[in-house]
Amino acid sequence: MTKSEINKILKPKTPLLYVAISLIVLSVIMYILAAVVKPSKDDAIDYRKLLFNYDNISGEYTKLEVTSVSSFAGKDNLTYYYAQDEDGYVYIVRITDKTFDDMEREYKRSTDQDNFTYTIYGYVRDVYPDLKKFIISEFDDVFGSEYKITSKDYDEYFQDTYIDETLTGKITLNIFFIGAGVISDIAAVIMLIIYFVSLGRSKKSLKSYDYDILYSQLASSDTVCYKREKLYLTNQYVITVNNGLRVLNYYDIIWLYNVKNSVNGIPTTITLSAAYSDRRIYTIASTAVSNENTLIEIMSRIHEKNSNILVGYTDENIQAYRQFQKSC
Repeated sequence: MTKSEINKILKPKTPLLYVAISLIVLSVIMYILAAVVKPSKDDAIDYRKLLFNYDNISGEYTKLEVTSVSSFAGKDNLTYYYAQDEDGYVYIVRITDKTFDDMEREYKRSTDQDNFTYTIYGYVRDVYPDLKKFIISEFDDVFGSEYKITSKDYDEYFQDTYIDETLTGKITLNIFFIGAGVISDIAAVIMLIIYFVSLGRSKKSLKSYDYDILYSQLASSDTVCYKREKLYLTNQYVITVNNGLRVLNYYDIIWLYNVKNSVNGIPTTITLSAAYSDRRIYTIASTAVSNENTLIEIMSRIHEKNSNILVGYTDENIQAYRQFQKSC
């Protein structure tokens, strides 16, 4: 192997770190775009126009001019209101306490309070059954017992939808940008975890083994390389860079065996595991099931270096390894 190839094996890998940083930067850009590309109030469609001209309006961005609102249920700064328009029709809206305070402030500032209107913006939502029951049960408390309604005459007073200013609507650009940002963050976190685990393993291996000795071992013409499996068999060591640099001495390997991994009962990959003298089991190579012969060849080469190694996942070897664990 060349000096450059050996350095790539022995030095901690940074591409994952660079990719993770790039994804974090990308997510920040996505969140900024999501904040900028909010629905414009100019894009809001009049709620009454939606009700009488369109089907399946849930999720649409809408507006409604109201003359007054009366609360009937509230929690965590979010309140449901009966809202009346200038024609006396009653609607259900869900607004924040801040919006209510703004409306109240605008009303007090108005020079013509008898003709005061306030525009509420939000997304159309379907009235779910429990909310419908609550709307009916609270109606007389707000408007008086003479206006008591039942579920049978609900439709005469209300629609099957309401306006909610607190939630998002149909898939829009800002929702897309938020989703892209979240996905980028998740991918970045996964890559950072893999990077730091790999970095920790590499540093630990380089503490335990002299860099120059490892370098000379890898530079030897006797070293057998399995680049696809990220595995190198030197005269003294098994060196793997599968998820970080790991160095195993042939004479400390107790047991080698292959394990097939399946998805929905279909074998997909096969891994080569090594039970080590520290009583830990390390995965030293992984490949597609179709390349099983490569792992068998690797096991054979390792066994040539130490004929005392148990080879194969058999009941006899399982029992022998258990005896080894008890003797430690």
